[in-house]
Formats: sequence, C-alpha cells, structure tokens
Amino acid sequence: MEQLDSASKHLKEKNNYDETIVKEILESNIDLREYSDNRCDSRTNRRYVVCVSSRFKQYLPRILSLQELSASLNIRLKNKKEIRNQMTEFIDDILIPESVIKHIVETPVSEKEFLEQLIILDHKISFVKEQSFREAKSCMDVMEILNNLKSKAIIKIREYILKKYFHAKNQ
Repeated sequence: MEQLDSASKHLKEKNNYDETIVKEILESNIDLREYSDNRCDSRTNRRYVVCVSSRFKQYLPRILSLQELSASLNIRLKNKKEIRNQMTEFIDDILIPESVIKHIVETPVSEKEFLEQLIILDHKISFVKEQSFREAKSCMDVMEILNNLKSKAIIKIREYILKKYFHAKNQ
C-alpha cells in the first residue's frame, strides 16, 4: 500500500511539474510549434551525437593503426632520403667529370684550367683511397682511371718542366 501511495505522490509531482512547464511556455509567448521543433532537434542532435560517438569508437582502432603506419612510413621515407643524399654525395665525389679528363689530356700545363682540374683530380684520388679502405667496390673500378690520369698529368708536368729547363739553359 505504501508503494501505491508513493507512486501516486510521484505522479502528482510529475503532473505539477509538467503543468508548471506548460504555464511557463505559454506565458513566455513562445510558438508551440517552434518549441516542439526545438525539442525534436535537441533529441535528434543527442541521437546523432550518440551515433557518431559509437561509430568513432568503432573506427578508433583503425585510425590509431593508420597513425602508426603513417609514422612508420614517414620514418622510412626520411631514412630513404638520407640514404639518397649520402649516395648522391658519394657518386659526385667518385664520378670523374669529362671536363677533368679533357683538360688533363688536352690542356697545356701552363693554363689555369689544367691546374683547376688537377686539384679536382687530387681530391678524387684522395677520396677514392679513403673509400677503398672501407672496401667500396666501386672505388676499385675508378682507381685505375684516376691513376692513368695522374700518370698523364705527371708526364705532362715533367715534359713542361724539362722544356722550360732546356729553354732556359739554351738562352
């Protein structure tokens, strides 16, 4: 019986509360259609938020997995770029430009271009020797060409000095 009285009391309180809300709405001159639309929009928004939230929870593991994959790919890309830069630098240092070969072979020793190319040749020989201690196989291929160019330069310089010496001696 107590439960019945309690339930009855609760219903009366709810009815009083509902009546109070209706009176407030009527007194505030709010259009009831607009009020109803707003209440429906509010409920729809709550349902939408709940739906989006549940879908987000559903996709969250996939999003996290994709984030990890993206981070991993970024690290791999960075490493590849670093390796590419190092390889480019190595190739530039080991590569013998055609201009070096041409000037060492054809340009007279007394010209500035010969000296400039001789400095480049010396740098490349030093670099290849340094790399050959690290057992870089590509250095072995280039070393023979560099030594031939060095020999050609030494012969040209020797001939130039002897020519100058004999020319000075004969005067």
